[in-house]
Amino acid sequence: MDAEEFSVIQENCRMRNIETSYFETLEEAKLYILNIIPVDSTIGIGHSATLQKMGITQSLI
Repeated sequence: MDAEEFSVIQENCRMRNIETSYFETLEEAKLYILNIIPVDSTIGIGHSATLQKMGITQSLI
């Protein structure tokens, strides 16, 4: 996806009050996700194939 495509998607999401972020690498995205989860919080992942493939599920255990 190029910058122009992302800009259009980001604006469409913003108009629907959906926050977006863009990461160059999977590792950047994974670190961001893990860092925004408060310590001692309980989360549900609903058997997300995406989170499992990213390795986030294992990192949360």
